[in-house]
Amino acid sequence: MRETFRRIASPWLALAFVATGSVAHLGCSSNSSGATSADASTPGTGGTTSTGGTTSTGGTTSTGGATSTGGTTSTGGATSTGGTTSTGDSGTPKTIDHLVTFYGWPDNDPPGAGIAYPKLHQQAGGTGTYADPITFATDPKEWAPGTILYLPYLERYVIMEDSCAECITDWAAQKHHIDIWLDSDGRLDSQVIDCEDTLTRSSTPVEIDPPSNRPVNAAPLFDSDTGMCNTP
Repeated sequence: MRETFRRIASPWLALAFVATGSVAHLGCSSNSSGATSADASTPGTGGTTSTGGTTSTGGTTSTGGATSTGGTTSTGGATSTGGTTSTGDSGTPKTIDHLVTFYGWPDNDPPGAGIAYPKLHQQAGGTGTYADPITFATDPKEWAPGTILYLPYLERYVIMEDSCAECITDWAAQKHHIDIWLDSDGRLDSQVIDCEDTLTRSSTPVEIDPPSNRPVNAAPLFDSDTGMCNTP
């Protein structure tokens, strides 16, 4: 917030203004205690500063500039009042790069759709919307069961509901790794594995604490009837 200085009544200042005849200079309350009023007492150096030019009539310089009155910083610049750094980026997604892998019916342990931490689903599933995110597995110390994340490259939400041995090993080394369920039912197992490999990313941004209005592609990642893999 720009600081406002109270005008100080001063006989000396009044004489300075009579000498210069500048009405505009008198109108800047910030200058009542600034260096500009001292210029008015020196006829030889009054120049444009003492006659109320842009600087003396409340411009950024006459109010103390960035140093004395906060200048750009105190008047709502990026640092102090919600510029890009402090509040302007409140809607910017917070992302962390993850290794993203996939698992399905044939490579679940045991094979099937069972999950270790049922939250929204009783078995692995989900369509990818915020209301029905897809099951993912990881180390529960990395992401607690029930945590919802968003994957921009897939345009789908996912929810932590299962355990993943490789993810636990990776998290011990502080490497983010999530394993996402690929909708499958025991048919077309080789196509399921191929689709898992196609969708895997060694490092991709994953949004943390996402809002509910991110774009969503609700098509299944894998179509169990046709064997089609819905690649990004």
